[in-house]
Amino acid sequence: MSAMMSPIMLLTAVVFAAWLLCNLWGKVSPAKSLPGIPLVEFDGDNSRERYTSDAGSLLSKGYDTHIRHGQPFCIRDFLNPDRPRVFLPVKYIEELRSAPQEKLSLPGILNYTSTMSKVGGPRITEEIQTSTRIDLNHALNKLIEPMQTLCFRAAKEQLPASPDWTSMVLYPKILELFSHMSARVMVGPELCDAWPAISMRYITCVLAAQAAVRKKYYPVLYWTAYYLNPEVAQVNKARREAAELVRPVLEARQAAYAAHGAEAERHDDFIQWIMNSYRANGKSVTPDETVQNIFIVMFASMHGTSFIALQSLFSLLGTPGALTEIREEIERVAKNELKDSPVWTRHALGELRTMDSFMKETLRMKPFQEATVQRYAMDSYSFKDGLHVPAGTVVSFPNLRYNTDSARALTPEAGTFDGKRWLRRRAGFDTSKFQFASTAEDAFDWGAGLHACPGRFMAEITIKLILICLVTRYDMKLADGGSRPAESRRFMDLTPDTSTPVMIKDVQS
Repeated sequence: MSAMMSPIMLLTAVVFAAWLLCNLWGKVSPAKSLPGIPLVEFDGDNSRERYTSDAGSLLSKGYDTHIRHGQPFCIRDFLNPDRPRVFLPVKYIEELRSAPQEKLSLPGILNYTSTMSKVGGPRITEEIQTSTRIDLNHALNKLIEPMQTLCFRAAKEQLPASPDWTSMVLYPKILELFSHMSARVMVGPELCDAWPAISMRYITCVLAAQAAVRKKYYPVLYWTAYYLNPEVAQVNKARREAAELVRPVLEARQAAYAAHGAEAERHDDFIQWIMNSYRANGKSVTPDETVQNIFIVMFASMHGTSFIALQSLFSLLGTPGALTEIREEIERVAKNELKDSPVWTRHALGELRTMDSFMKETLRMKPFQEATVQRYAMDSYSFKDGLHVPAGTVVSFPNLRYNTDSARALTPEAGTFDGKRWLRRRAGFDTSKFQFASTAEDAFDWGAGLHACPGRFMAEITIKLILICLVTRYDMKLADGGSRPAESRRFMDLTPDTSTPVMIKDVQS
């Protein structure tokens, strides 16, 4: 009996020690700095809870005190307690952009500092980076029509008729429209009807498991949650269900390739692209590996894209006359560019310039993360000017503070929302610049370099299709003439108020 109980008792003791250490860390663990990089702290309370809810004020303090003068700073990072998180001024962006991934890694942010992979969640692989950066973007023009079909079909099913002013919470509807469009891209036409429900269940389970693990376990013992935590068990259950869903399609395509080689039919979806990427690397992908690769794209896109769509809608509702102007732009572009076709094209969506400007300005002022151009130091790294960060350090750029810094000559009145700011900047310039999905030397909303967000072009298309659905169907206004709802904050993440109701009424023909 004692021989059987001793491992259980030992594991119980380990878990208790983890709980105790976690609570002690949140209260008394001293903050760590790095040589030559000032540590910015709160005055007074420096608890874990305050870092979770109020890290933005530290970024403002560090930006004003150090970044404005061309110097880095660091703050405590409860997601990576062994190292503070370093924030760099803009002069380091070029080095961050071009640094080799084996030195400063974007995937390392998720793979080494996040709890996601500890609870059965996905990791960033070489294959999914190739599939997203190259295959997805090559196929987007062909995918717009089926994405639009699914979006408009979901809108017809999910958006109610409203002859009189009615209160409706829009975020679930936006999420529903996006999930149907993305399902076609993720798993193809055979599975796109079944995929939204199972993918949402998996994502919800992972988020719940992450929260439970962070609350109950000390970081060095996260691995025990995989065996003990009921929320993690639900993640693994949803993961198996997703793998079984894609198995028949994946195996049929693998069999077709085995029989016909390069002559086998090729499909425009992530199942195909992941299968091809693994094969190019001399590997055969399993159903579980396939869905895990797909899920990392879902995590990166689903709520982030839907948040921007919701925030863009709030921007329109908060600007007098904007909703009518965008509706007229949609009608004008449809008439001039689409002629008699009901199908939006990449070019026609690009001609929605006022809508695009509102979206870009929204992303500038209401991003879903405080910082961008994030990298994880895989090894000790020294910048050209001698600045040194040890292995395991996360370095970031304080993008939101940079975007709203009125001292920057290129962005006058940076603290004020101006929906037509980018429409004016595009006038007389190369029209490929200053667009929602563009990157630039002074704009880092999507990151920088080779690892700038590869899904930003799909995000642009899906958000515009969602706004077309909503704006052409409803007149809308904030309830009781209210102001734009504030975001909630969790460390570096910014979340719009997804429970805010909006007043809607059918557009009169």
